Amino acid sequence: MNSEDLHGASDAAPSAPAEDSATASPYLITDAGLYWLERPGDPDSPRRRISAPIKVVAYARAPESDGWGQVLTWHDPDGKEHEYIAPLSALQGDGLEVCRVLADRGLRITSGFDARQKLIEYLASSLPALRITMASTTGWHSLHGSQVFVLPDRTIGDIRGCEEVRFATAGALTVYAESGTVGDWRTHVAALCAGNSRLLLSVATAFAAVLLHFSELDGGGIHLLGASSSGKTTAGLTSVSVFGSHRQMQRWRATGNGIEAIAAMYNSLLLVLDELGQVEPREAGEIAYMLANGQGKQRAIRTGGAARRQNWRLLFLSTGEIGLSQHMATVGKQVRAGQEVRLVELQADAGKGHGLFDQLNGYTDDAALSEALRAATRKFHGAVGLEFIRRAVDSAELLQLVVGDRIRKFVEECKAEFTEAGEFGGQAHRVCERFGLAATAGEFATEWDLTGLPPGEFQRALKRCFGEWLTARGTAGNAEPAAIVNTLRAFISRHEEARFTAVDAKSVAPPFPSHHRTVSNRAGWIKSFDKGREYLIDVDVFKKEIFAGYDVGLVCRVLSAAGCLISAVEGSQIRYALQRHVGTEKRRRVYLVTDKIWDDDQQEFDAVDADPAMPDADDEAR
Repeated sequence: MNSEDLHGASDAAPSAPAEDSATASPYLITDAGLYWLERPGDPDSPRRRISAPIKVVAYARAPESDGWGQVLTWHDPDGKEHEYIAPLSALQGDGLEVCRVLADRGLRITSGFDARQKLIEYLASSLPALRITMASTTGWHSLHGSQVFVLPDRTIGDIRGCEEVRFATAGALTVYAESGTVGDWRTHVAALCAGNSRLLLSVATAFAAVLLHFSELDGGGIHLLGASSSGKTTAGLTSVSVFGSHRQMQRWRATGNGIEAIAAMYNSLLLVLDELGQVEPREAGEIAYMLANGQGKQRAIRTGGAARRQNWRLLFLSTGEIGLSQHMATVGKQVRAGQEVRLVELQADAGKGHGLFDQLNGYTDDAALSEALRAATRKFHGAVGLEFIRRAVDSAELLQLVVGDRIRKFVEECKAEFTEAGEFGGQAHRVCERFGLAATAGEFATEWDLTGLPPGEFQRALKRCFGEWLTARGTAGNAEPAAIVNTLRAFISRHEEARFTAVDAKSVAPPFPSHHRTVSNRAGWIKSFDKGREYLIDVDVFKKEIFAGYDVGLVCRVLSAAGCLISAVEGSQIRYALQRHVGTEKRRRVYLVTDKIWDDDQQEFDAVDADPAMPDADDEAR
């Protein structure tokens, strides 16, 4: 063994008190290093150097009390302090993996297998009293009856019992930087947002991400849509300045494989994603769903069991020259109503002739105001968000009581202002709640003297934004019914001539005469009558092609309620796929669509659930 006998050496350690050798530790740490004693408890024992000084300061584990490790600290040859959490599982066996990490970060370890083995034995035998909870996400965490807010580089709030909570990946987001004071941000950034609905929406959404924890709402996003140079990125930078520097802004193109890790870093915070058009169109809708739903993919571990999923709860602000539906349409995919609710689209142009801005606040044009905001956010950022979190931590009990009430009041006011009685569908309600949360958070920031804006400024701006979204959507009802009808219309319009066999329905008995035309990849049949026609659509085409990804039972109920799909009652059940002759003696099961599908009044109606006493019987419809 390569060793160093330090009897009488210049870096000799101070004498340790005599102990029972049966219980005394065989390890000794001095300013010169970590040593192994041949005779534990004997101050005159020969000692062998293992490494430079290294301390085990705490046990670390996940909130679920697994993933245990040891927090190690040491200094490299330049005197820089390092910290590393060594998994307890890695201390089993030869521990070579841990030694390599320590050496890579500057710990001088005596060469030779025996020294490495002694180092691992020292670490494994250490029993630190301090406990640290390692949070896998940023944001709110409850422990021992206290609530704290975890950021990558700090934890705001105190835990009863003097236990520490840290982010599991320390230093992962160094862009949570502070520059300037709250007063600087208030004077140079917030003041320029005054009277500008899109800027106030962006800032309020940043504050709202922190208060999402106190609401009963799911996560979700807001997408600012508009032409190049309309000010979308300026809005993103303004919202980013609440918590950090411009480097905190993420790109949609960077989210394909790493979206789960990124989302975990922004739990209870605002994630800003620039340029939707840069992400693969086939992934865009799935990413929006994943971010809003707050859960990553389920994966297996090497033993065959299920790995723990990444979970988060966040708000995200997106920008782009096109919307989600347009982007997905480039690869033939159709946006679902659920995706539109999770990522709410709003025109970036405020309609006042200044692009993003409603007013210029003393500047000559929108370009000058945009440049001033960009310069201000680069110089002043971060402090206001940290102070908002501190206020939220101190007011946690109050926020738990009042946030929900304020959101409900906002929703009721919007209902009264923008809709007629009974028109507010569930999807519009969910979007209104998100705007209401942002308005609530903005007003709290004002009450806490963080914005310098007059009371009610955020409320007015967010109501206006919601009203514009509702107007652009065209209905306060749910969007699925119109989307379902339009999907079926579009399919028939595209394929009526090529993929449907025309059947003469004037003959009263089969076989029905048909046109002598070869139809490949047939989707169904058309029966023409004196007063109209019917479309008999193949069951598999209906389910797997036209409405792939839809709840087919819901599709059938919607179309039946609109008079576009013929159903039949068999006993106590409703059947939507019916047996019909399709030009031969043989009857086939088809979906029978009427030509009412073309009526213009099929744009606004809600799905009608089947009578509970008469459930859907058709397996294909489910």
